[in-house]
Amino acid sequence: VLFLIREKLSQKKIKEKIVAILMSQKPQGFYPITRRIKVTYTRYTSHLMDWDNACASFKHIGDALQMAGILSDDSPAVIAVFLPVQVKCKMAERRTEILIELI
Repeated sequence: VLFLIREKLSQKKIKEKIVAILMSQKPQGFYPITRRIKVTYTRYTSHLMDWDNACASFKHIGDALQMAGILSDDSPAVIAVFLPVQVKCKMAERRTEILIELI
């Protein structure tokens, strides 16, 4: 399952905005994933972050995946593998991709 976030998100009500974006892309009849998964979190950005900040930036997205009913839990029991990736790009090409794979 691949989810794409193209909007620039401010800190105000960020989780609610991410939940709305994820819900709009969630397939009809989709049930929360309870099995162990690998999440590849790819940030296409014009400014690369330190890795600790890049990983921390997933916090709101991880919570939103659970709130949107995509994941049953955002703990290591479900997200067994977490792979953060940063790709430098032009400002107009910025986006975030979340790839979820069953393992």
